[in-house]
Amino acid sequence: MRIQLFFQCLFASLILPSCVAESKLSPESLSTDQIDLLEKFSCEQSVRAYAHSRDQVDWRKNIALFTQDAVMQFGDLKLSGHQEIKKALLDRGPKRFTRHIITSVNITKTDGGNLEGTSYAVVYGANSNIDGPKPLTANSVDAILTYRDVFNVRDGHCFITKRAVTLDMVRTNEE
Repeated sequence: MRIQLFFQCLFASLILPSCVAESKLSPESLSTDQIDLLEKFSCEQSVRAYAHSRDQVDWRKNIALFTQDAVMQFGDLKLSGHQEIKKALLDRGPKRFTRHIITSVNITKTDGGNLEGTSYAVVYGANSNIDGPKPLTANSVDAILTYRDVFNVRDGHCFITKRAVTLDMVRTNEE
């Protein structure tokens, strides 16, 4: 794990300048605070990768972000494990062109050492049968969502173990 964190630190050195030693960079040079920061960064990347894979309807990339026994909940709908999450994504299919714009991500470490996060997404949509750039109108915003996540970091990779999705605002056809 320290080797992968070493390389993450190397590539993240622009945002984590304290990771870069004056003359040498080694896995042993990482402090607990730096490891925590890298784990949070990895989890934030998983949140953003979810939005991309969801918009692309790429079930392989999407379920790879979850642990095998992950639970995803949308109100009363509860999906358990890779197969149910995959089926939900495939059922959605490319019926509508969407873009999930992640507006903020807050990852925290709990007293028990677990990583949890809250993030917001604005979901834009257009009919998928339109070729080229999609028209942006006042009705383009489909929803505003809150994701509440619990993460598991293994070997430098952050996986979602639980995701609760709350629909905060939704466009209606009454507009």
